[in-house]
Order: sequence, then structure tokens, then C-alpha cells
Amino acid sequence: MYDINGEFYHTTTVYGYIIKDNSEFNYCAMLNIMNSQILWWYLKHTGTVLANGYFRYKPTYLKDFPLPLINKSEMEKLSSLNQHDKTSDRFIGLLFGLDDNDIDFISRT
Repeated sequence: MYDINGEFYHTTTVYGYIIKDNSEFNYCAMLNIMNSQILWWYLKHTGTVLANGYFRYKPTYLKDFPLPLINKSEMEKLSSLNQHDKTSDRFIGLLFGLDDNDIDFISRT
């Protein structure tokens, strides 16, 4: 299916998320967490692998993934991170209470 302008294609299975008005998180922060090595490591170890090594990104697989409790300055930094930067994954790992050994282990696997 394409969108109304014929620009974006997706299959019939599309998921999204809406942040509640009273949430401490914003979309940039959530995007950085959802693209982090930590979340992908979690999905690889709790989800199912599809053909060719693909993973499903279903709400069912994400519902038990915890979000860290963070303060305003951490939220601002999390919102402004470059998603494909090792420093970003390290910062996100620290938000989850992981130490350097844990973060290095996740980045290797």
C-alpha cells in the first residue's frame, strides 16, 4: 500500500505508537531508544526471527521492555542524540543502569 501521494510503501502489517500527553518522553527520545542497540539486543533475545534474519517489531514484543526513569536534562540529551553513534548507545545504556561491561557485551552480540 502507498500513502495518498504514492510516496511511502508498507505492507498490510504496520505498527506505530502514540505517546500519552502526561508522558515524560517525547518522540525524539523514544526514537533513540527504539533504535538503540539495547532494544535490538532485547528483541533478538525475546522475539522471533523471520526469514532472512528479520525481526518483528510488534507491540507484543515491546510491551515488557522497560523504559528508564530519567530527569529533564537526561531527556534533553536523549532527544538530541545521533541515533547511529556509539556514544548514543553508551549513554542509553547508562540510563538503563548498565555498566561499561554490559554495554560492550550488547554491542558485540
